[in-house]
Amino acid sequence: MEKLKKNRRTYLILRDVIAEKIASGFYQANQRLPSERELAEELQTTRLTLRDALFQLEIEGKVFRMDRRGWYVSGKRLSFDIGLDKGFMTNVSDQGYIPTTELIFCEEEMASSMLAEALNISKGDPVYHIQRKRSINNRPVLIEDIYLDLSRYPGLHHANLDSSLSVVLADIYGIKVKYSDIQITPIAFNDLHAKSLHVSPGTPGTLITRTSYDADCKVMEFDQEYWLSDVLRVELRTSNKY
Repeated sequence: MEKLKKNRRTYLILRDVIAEKIASGFYQANQRLPSERELAEELQTTRLTLRDALFQLEIEGKVFRMDRRGWYVSGKRLSFDIGLDKGFMTNVSDQGYIPTTELIFCEEEMASSMLAEALNISKGDPVYHIQRKRSINNRPVLIEDIYLDLSRYPGLHHANLDSSLSVVLADIYGIKVKYSDIQITPIAFNDLHAKSLHVSPGTPGTLITRTSYDADCKVMEFDQEYWLSDVLRVELRTSNKY
């Protein structure tokens, strides 16, 4: 029992040592940390104990890991104001970063019961399923699955989907977002999404589910965004009505 307690104290001490190096600027934002072997030797510990410390820092959003590339210091989090809900491209650019979007696929499929309810259509109706990978300063940070009623957007698969979808829908179909319902849920990445983001399955993440409506209160799109957990800082200003 004493040995177990000692090991627990050790990894927490290591966590604090590495966190202090990050806070002091010894390790810079987005800098790759030394390899686990080098870091363990430098801190005079075992790789197993060091890994426990790094996992704890990952949970706290101070570092992130990329498969076969190592550990990196997390950068400044992207502010996400739920009340404003700017598009990804605009929000990232406004905060001084470079956003990019990569279309993975755009396919037609039949609406499941869940999608039919989300889009307010009938089960089995045709829908577009768009999957995209989005990056900030060349680091992949989220995978999004977007579903749209195919009957509202004929020929959408011919459009440029590597930019703002809201702009595409407004310019081509004259349909603009009036408001959105948003849900935020902590998740762990599955195999497919983890592979696209160069992280391990089980890596903590944040799921933002968004249902967007037009001026007639009709569902425009149903969107599921799978974010890496160290990227976002969610903000919301409340008001006192009393």
